[in-house]
Amino acid sequence: EPVVEGTLTHPFALTLSKETLYWTDWQTRSIHACNKHSGDKTREILSGIYSPMDIQVLEPYRQPYIITPCSNNNGGCSHLCLLSPVQPFYSCACPTGVQLKADGKTCKPGRISVHINNN
Repeated sequence: EPVVEGTLTHPFALTLSKETLYWTDWQTRSIHACNKHSGDKTREILSGIYSPMDIQVLEPYRQPYIITPCSNNNGGCSHLCLLSPVQPFYSCACPTGVQLKADGKTCKPGRISVHINNN
């Protein structure tokens, strides 16, 4: 049984998010949405997109819960824990301008420079 009839010009990609169906349209160069059961509340979400090829919904309920080396205590990293495809399958990193200590886990304290110009 069709959800939406007669108003679609060139639908291409579609995705679902709970009760809403979203799709891209090549002719209108836009993203549309409606209720996935009834087709009600049809609306244009975004327009002026050049060749909208695909659409994806990324929501917490769609993400699997996976335990990683960074799951427990941030992998022991003081700042950033980055997953890696090689053992030990993670590495610690620091924000831009801050260096990692030799222990490979802790970032050196950042230095703040204050310049005062007394002219």
